[in-house]
Amino acid sequence: MAAPTLYYFPAAGRGELSRTIAAAGGIELIEGGVPGADLDKADFGSPSGVPLLHHGDLKMSQSTAIENYLSFLAFPDLAPQQRAKDSQFCSIKEDVAAGTYKVLFDPEMKEDKTKAATELKKNCDKWFPIIEKQCPPAGYINGEAYPTAADVAVMNICDAEMSFGISNKKAGINWGAYPKMRALATRTAQHPPLKAYVAKSATFKADPMGFSAALTKQIVLVSTSASNLGGHPTGLWLEELAAPYYKFKAAGFDVVISSTQGGAVPIDAASIAGDFFTAEAKQFMHDGPAMGALLHSVPLSSIDFSAANIKAIFMCGGHGVEIDFVDNASMKAAIETMYASERIVAAVCHGPVCLAQCNKPNGEPLLKGLTATGFSNSEESAVGLTDKCKWLIEDKFKELGASYEAGGDWSVNVKDSGNLLTGQNPQSSSALADAVLAKLS
Repeated sequence: MAAPTLYYFPAAGRGELSRTIAAAGGIELIEGGVPGADLDKADFGSPSGVPLLHHGDLKMSQSTAIENYLSFLAFPDLAPQQRAKDSQFCSIKEDVAAGTYKVLFDPEMKEDKTKAATELKKNCDKWFPIIEKQCPPAGYINGEAYPTAADVAVMNICDAEMSFGISNKKAGINWGAYPKMRALATRTAQHPPLKAYVAKSATFKADPMGFSAALTKQIVLVSTSASNLGGHPTGLWLEELAAPYYKFKAAGFDVVISSTQGGAVPIDAASIAGDFFTAEAKQFMHDGPAMGALLHSVPLSSIDFSAANIKAIFMCGGHGVEIDFVDNASMKAAIETMYASERIVAAVCHGPVCLAQCNKPNGEPLLKGLTATGFSNSEESAVGLTDKCKWLIEDKFKELGASYEAGGDWSVNVKDSGNLLTGQNPQSSSALADAVLAKLS
C-alpha cells in the first residue's frame, strides 16, 4: 500500500501533530498540500475543512481522528491504556489550538495587542498547569523508551510555530513555571527521528501569516543556577541582572530571565549587603513580578534563539558562572546563533567566561581578534578566589587571541567589538546595558 497522503496548509497548525507522529514512528507521509477543487471533501467526511488523510481505501477528516490513526501505524505495540493516553493528549492539543485560533484570527485582537496577549495567556493558563501535572520528570508519558503521540503533542504545543509557538510568545509564557512540560518537549524533540524531521521541516517553524513580525522585541538575561564554587557560597551577583533588567524594560523590551537549569536562581548573599546592595538591586528585591521571574527562571535550553524577535542575549555574572557557564552546550549554541545572525551578545563581570567555548561561523574562536574585557586578574586576586576559578578570564581571553583590556579595579569599563559587548565588573553592568541599547536604537 502506498504511503498515506496528508492534505493541509504548508504550516504547522492542526496538521503538524500528524506529521510529527509519522516522523516519530518512521512512517513516510506524503504532503498533498491544500486540496484543490478536484478533491471532493465530502468523500473524506468533511463539509469543508482540513486536514484530510488518504491511505489506500481510507479517506478521513478531523485532525484528532487522523492523529489516532497514524498513532496506530507509528506505535503498533502500545496497550489500550497507552493508546487512550495518546488520544487524550491529541484532544488536548486540539483544544489548545482552538483557543489560539480564536485570538490570532480575530480582527479586533489584531488591533488590540494587549487584549490578544491577555486572552492567549488565559488559554495557556487553562491548559498548561494540567499538562504540567501529566508530564513525567524524566522519560516519556507512556513509560516507553521512545516518545509516543502524547509526548509529540506536548512538543507541538510548546514549539510548533503556527499557532502554538507564536501564541506562547505573544502570551509571554514563562517556561520556568512549567518545567516538566518544557523539559518533556525538549526531550521529545531530541529523539533522533524527530530531531531529523524538525531540522529539515518546512512547516514546523513556518509562519505564513507573518504573525512573528508583530512579536514584542525581547532581550534574554542569563543567570547561573550554581550556588557553590569549591566550597564558597555564591550565585548570581544581583546588580548585574537588576540594573540591565530595568534599563531594558524602560526601553520597551520584553525581558526574559533565564538560567542554565531554570527555576529559582540563587543570589550571592554578598551582592545584597552593604554598598554592593545597589538601588536597582533593592528595587528588584521588592518587585513582585521581577522576583517571580527570578524564582521561575526559564531554562536556557528551552529558548529558540533563531527567533528574530530576540534582539540580544546578556550574560550576568557572579562566581556561580564558573561552574555552569563553562562547557555548556546550550549556552554555546545560543551565543553562536546570536553572534552569527549579527544580533547582540553581551556579558558582564564573570559572565564572559561563557565566551571562551564559542566559535565564529568560520570555526575560529569567537574572541579571536576582538577587543573584550571581564573580571580582571587583579580583581580576582582582591576577592581571594583566584584558586577557585577554572581559569582566569584575562589569561584565557589573551590565549584565545582577544585583545583583553582592563580598567582599574572596580572602575566602569565596557568594550565594544561590533555585536560583542563586554563589561569588566559589577560597576560596569549599567553602562553595558546602555551600550546594548545604543546598538539596538
